[in-house]
Amino acid sequence: MKSLMLAAGMSFALIASGATNYVDCALQDYTNHDGSSWELAFETIQEAVDAASAGDTVAARVFAGDADTQPLRLHPVKIPACAKAHVCKDLPYGGRQVGQGAVHADVAQTYDLYLPGNVGEIDRSAPFFLFVHGGAWRHGSKASHAKLLVEMAEQGFVAASMNYVLCNPKQGGTHTFAEMLADIDAMVAHLPSLAQAAGISIPRIAIGGSSAGGHLSLLYAYDGANP
Repeated sequence: MKSLMLAAGMSFALIASGATNYVDCALQDYTNHDGSSWELAFETIQEAVDAASAGDTVAARVFAGDADTQPLRLHPVKIPACAKAHVCKDLPYGGRQVGQGAVHADVAQTYDLYLPGNVGEIDRSAPFFLFVHGGAWRHGSKASHAKLLVEMAEQGFVAASMNYVLCNPKQGGTHTFAEMLADIDAMVAHLPSLAQAAGISIPRIAIGGSSAGGHLSLLYAYDGANP
């Protein structure tokens, strides 16, 4: 098991082959105020993804339960000034949408997907990273660290940033950690559909986030190590 390092409120975990590996991860040139300066040690996550296991069996927690089998169609948009990064915004990973159980867009079951190329151009073995945003469990959205995820896509990652329920009466209620983790479960159950649509394989995932999102990522990974 790799050691865990928290740097500037960011934490990462890796779920693969029935075990949890905590990833040494460094943030360089980090300024927290607006998230404008993030340089992530991408090679560290890649190393952990590669070394997590020799097999392609995903943890029992990952894809457990009823997977989302609804067909997903992607229409990536090239990100200006980027060599290869594309994005698909506001994709659904569950049925809770604005007007259908979600009173605010920031708590809908939606995510933004960052791709290292258009569909059909992506390496099938591209590493997958799931980002959980911060915001003291009360606010924030999937758009909060777009610059980080664009840079990850430029480095060859497929990265998804998800919204989830918040502990905020103005945005739908005082939801618990368990309900937030249930949304991560729903997102993970959606990954086979995402993989098929993007033309990639997702045998293992890295999950991480900033501040509250880092906390939820670690809770999820710890729970996933003992399904």
